[in-house]
Amino acid sequence: MNNSKRIAISGVFAERPLTGVTRYCWEIIKALDRKLPADITVDFVIPAGVKVPYAFSHIRTVEYGRNIRFLWINYYFLRYLRKFDAIGLNIGVNVPWLRPDIALIYDVNSIVNKQYFSRYHVMKTTFEKSLAAKKAKLLLTISDFSKCEISRVLGVDGDRIRVIPCAWDHETKVEADLSVLGKWKIDPGNYYFSLSSIAPTKNFKWVIESAKRNPRFQYVIAGSTDPKSFGSSALEFGCDNILYVGRVTDGEAKALMSFCRAFLFPSFYEGFGIPPLEALACGSPIVVADIPVMHEVFGNLATYINPYNYDSSGEFCVKPPDQVLTQSVLGRYRWDRSASLLLEVLEELVK
Repeated sequence: MNNSKRIAISGVFAERPLTGVTRYCWEIIKALDRKLPADITVDFVIPAGVKVPYAFSHIRTVEYGRNIRFLWINYYFLRYLRKFDAIGLNIGVNVPWLRPDIALIYDVNSIVNKQYFSRYHVMKTTFEKSLAAKKAKLLLTISDFSKCEISRVLGVDGDRIRVIPCAWDHETKVEADLSVLGKWKIDPGNYYFSLSSIAPTKNFKWVIESAKRNPRFQYVIAGSTDPKSFGSSALEFGCDNILYVGRVTDGEAKALMSFCRAFLFPSFYEGFGIPPLEALACGSPIVVADIPVMHEVFGNLATYINPYNYDSSGEFCVKPPDQVLTQSVLGRYRWDRSASLLLEVLEELVK
């Protein structure tokens, strides 16, 4: 193995709010740090002045270049790769245009569902993902479904794509903040809960229609929106039993997942979907859209609904989670396991 070769992880995402993507980035880096052997050098490269909330044992954090937004990855990060003869690992949503090296594409949602995204977001992500598909040494993604979609939509040979799945076990380090129930006057066991970015593809219309048909239960929705990416995505409620609590902390989310009747996730399209996996880890029954990736992750464990049929949104019958199946699913998706798969990729590239 060539000891002089190093991997440089782009930290362009480091200042961004915690979302599914940034959760993945931080957790996979922390898990990789725990497994990294002495003969592989990995640098986490960030713009000057960016604060990193974690201390790594084996991965070195390096400040390099001015913090000039997306231009940083296309100028300073590329300079770093050339200067240290490093291979770039890009696990955020941005990749260097001239040299993507290893690029993670979470999904092709904005390409196949253009109608749900702003024109700017569609143009930007289509350009970057198409460029990565053409130029990267290797592509990573988060599910077999997403791998198939990348291959189909971007014309990538499946041999160039490796699956490094999402996981849930960051939840074991989170203490449930039960004060959120009293703060919002939420009755434990008498509400349904949904958590994700408030975007059109997340299909909150199904949740709202379900609330209208089930007035005896409360429906709690948590999450924030990004109009720059999704365009107009405001929630329209129209009934009194819906409670929108906005962005919540990890502790509040864990409490809300732990005491709900079921976790609702009626999304039209996902690359993976971490929230229902987190809810499952909290002991909640999960009601998810009948889409391929949900079957890939949850199999017979979930209650499936037609996300396009709003007329039946009040008729779903929640399936209690089977404990044996639950442990099987949770055992399959752990950050250490994903980091091991990533490490195999890195070892191949630095040989």
